[in-house]
Amino acid sequence: MDIDKLKCVLCHKFPDSEVYECTAQHVGCIECVDKLNVRLCKCSEYFEQKKENPIERLAKHSKTPCPYKSSGCTWTFGSEDMRQHLEECKFRPVHCIGAKLKVISCSWKGRQNEIEDHMLKLHADLGKPFGYYQVTEIPFSTTVPRASIRLVDAFSKQFLFYFSSNVEKQTVYFMIVYFGRREEAQQYFYEFQIRDHTGRSVRQVKYVQTCIADCEDLNEKMESESCIALSFKSVKHYLQKDHIPIRFIIRKLEKEPESGASRERRASESDRSGGKPPKPKPTPFVFPKKGKQQQNVNRTRPVGGAAVGSDGGVKKSPMPSDDDPPLRRMAPALSRPLSASKTPVSTSPVLKTPEFSSINRMGVSGVDSPIVHQEPCPFMSPSINRLDAFWPN
Repeated sequence: MDIDKLKCVLCHKFPDSEVYECTAQHVGCIECVDKLNVRLCKCSEYFEQKKENPIERLAKHSKTPCPYKSSGCTWTFGSEDMRQHLEECKFRPVHCIGAKLKVISCSWKGRQNEIEDHMLKLHADLGKPFGYYQVTEIPFSTTVPRASIRLVDAFSKQFLFYFSSNVEKQTVYFMIVYFGRREEAQQYFYEFQIRDHTGRSVRQVKYVQTCIADCEDLNEKMESESCIALSFKSVKHYLQKDHIPIRFIIRKLEKEPESGASRERRASESDRSGGKPPKPKPTPFVFPKKGKQQQNVNRTRPVGGAAVGSDGGVKKSPMPSDDDPPLRRMAPALSRPLSASKTPVSTSPVLKTPEFSSINRMGVSGVDSPIVHQEPCPFMSPSINRLDAFWPN
């Protein structure tokens, strides 16, 4: 692209804000057009349309590689999509999730895929990881604030169970955090239940909530109660020896939405297609009356003689008239019906034979040639076989 086309045609400088554009796509900055009251471009066209700064427009549509390319990221984005990608890129540097939630003090810093090893090695005192289906009890106090975290292994992904009790707000919070992108976190949800595991009471409460991505503001989620939040008064009804009996199970949505990788791949590689819509798929071919067998209807009947019906009876052919086609008037009637004998017998040197499989109604064979030459039908197109013939019986 010619960089001079981005400059103002009047002052020959790069514009700092919006610009005017003529019909020939020449650019004029606002300072020259409005302040100097110059409405005519050098090409004798008027500056009529006010548009975005071409430099900003070029920077918005141009794609740049991710800043974490050296760490392994291969995505490229425009300026708008890059901001969201940097927040959830799996190659970005992250801090210990326990320190982020103010559960433990830790100064560790690494990558997202290293969190699990860090938690298991340096914070093994937190306990073994939970499974996707877990039944447990959590200590609770109305006077002492408590908080706990635990890794969760489900669907070969990394999850985190988080519990917190706020004495000032008299509220307890539960949430399950997914280590990944926001779109991927929305594919998973969990069923959280508080109930008596001993079976002595039927009273219980159940919540269904979507998992939260670790790149989101978890403290803001608790303040807005976008996770599971219960008051101390409600929790007291389910306490068992100062413990909250809980049970949760992590599930995956049956119909998966577009994953973060698919979204980023579409945003990163959209320039390859040039914005062209995908080609429509062809309509699948459907066989007419598939699986149904057509009835075998015998349309042939001897001309000038008797026709044998399906019931075995003999039907006489009508007498030829002046309205009949020439072939029918020329064909003499057979001496006897076909049903009387399998092979027609005649003492005439010319053999009169009925048709067999050809569309030509009459065939005559002489004594000199064993081949029967059939006369053409005036109502049918000529056959691709130049000579239709059959051997007489």
